[in-house]
Amino acid sequence: MAISEYYFPIFEEALAKQNVPLEIKYLAVVESALNPKAVSRVGATGLWQFMYQTGKQYNLNIDSYVDDRSDPLKASEAAAQYMTNMYKIFGDWDLVLASYNSGHGNVSKAIRRSGGQQNYWNIRKHLPQETQGYVPAFLATMYIYEYHKAHGIKPERAVVKQFATDTIMIRKQLSFKQISDLLDIPVAQLQLLNPQYKLGVVPAYNDKKHFLTLPSQKVAIFTSNEDKIYAYAQFELDKREKPFTRQQQAYAYRDSLRSNNDSTSVVSRTKYHKVRRGDNLSEIADRYNVAMSDIKRWNKLKNNKAPLGRNLKIITSETVTYKDKKEKKEKLDTIAVQKNSDIASATTETKELREPKVYKEEKIVTFKDVTKTHKVKKGDNLGEISEKYGVTVAEIKKWNKLKSNNIPLGKSLKIITNERVVTTVKKEVKSDAIASNDRPKKEQKSDVAEKKIVFMLCNKEII
Repeated sequence: MAISEYYFPIFEEALAKQNVPLEIKYLAVVESALNPKAVSRVGATGLWQFMYQTGKQYNLNIDSYVDDRSDPLKASEAAAQYMTNMYKIFGDWDLVLASYNSGHGNVSKAIRRSGGQQNYWNIRKHLPQETQGYVPAFLATMYIYEYHKAHGIKPERAVVKQFATDTIMIRKQLSFKQISDLLDIPVAQLQLLNPQYKLGVVPAYNDKKHFLTLPSQKVAIFTSNEDKIYAYAQFELDKREKPFTRQQQAYAYRDSLRSNNDSTSVVSRTKYHKVRRGDNLSEIADRYNVAMSDIKRWNKLKNNKAPLGRNLKIITSETVTYKDKKEKKEKLDTIAVQKNSDIASATTETKELREPKVYKEEKIVTFKDVTKTHKVKKGDNLGEISEKYGVTVAEIKKWNKLKSNNIPLGKSLKIITNERVVTTVKKEVKSDAIASNDRPKKEQKSDVAEKKIVFMLCNKEII
């Protein structure tokens, strides 16, 4: 009875709009005991105990954040509309109450079984057992509320009156905790006034408006500080931990290569990756520390599929490390001095450095598809075979045109694996390295650096 001081004005306003008897408001007491969070054993929810499908039928929104079946305003309007629709069918308010409990189909069936009688008390025995006691429970509740003084019942007073509240539209997402801290209002009171928000959060959608009910004196504080409240909510959001993106990972990898004593620079390198069987853009992007969207842009791909056999263009950022700034400056000064020397003399000295070409061997690792054959033995199955060769069951079935996972004993299965191949190639050794090896150590220390610089300058001038 205390909480009814808050809810009954809302019910009466909604019922009056639809010309429904105001006494119908007592039905919510029978349905939910005026608990907006009440849920029945079959899933009916809210003050008026709407089922999910019925709520959707009467435009009550239900999602992860909001359940309008628990909204006193919207649910009351839907209940009043339901009563109006049922009255158009039966023309009797007792039958409307019965249909609210068991559905209009059961009431129509009871009317047929009773021979066409259309009075609740005459068809009562043909209704479901719960509905047989539903209308008497409503009448008993209405009697207690109307005549409680005659029986010495003294109800408590409501903490908040409906006329002492107001609503405001929320433009950005706010939590009850944030509102409570900023407006100095208990979270429990916010939950009481806004039971439709399931997670204690007022969401902000682009296509839907959400409203917050507050005591009137708090509404004035909110509206005068609205921008500050949203700024505080954004500040709280920015403090939350964000996902670690691939771009941040690439930056972290680059920074880890730097040292305190060395100076570094980042250069772009263009590489090509040949798409093999089983490759996908996500794995390729992880391998080269780039974004998948960049790979699609560089290669003009319209979807996320990696085209088999195609060489994909990859632009990576690599870190080049130099010696400390002091040594780097000394090297630049030496080059500047040597540039003023005689070019002809420098050319003569560089000829002396040229020796017969020397090669060294280097190993290059590549991958290529190798076709193998597996003979099915007793106890073999596709799962074990796929694990043995590092392929998938679906690929084995595709290669061998298998329609099921059953494989006949003794059958030779075709298996295509991607194996590592190591080849040896010869690479020319630079001439300055040959000169340094052939000459005495003392001469190497004295003038090899100088001749390298001259050699570089000569080549630059020639080009």
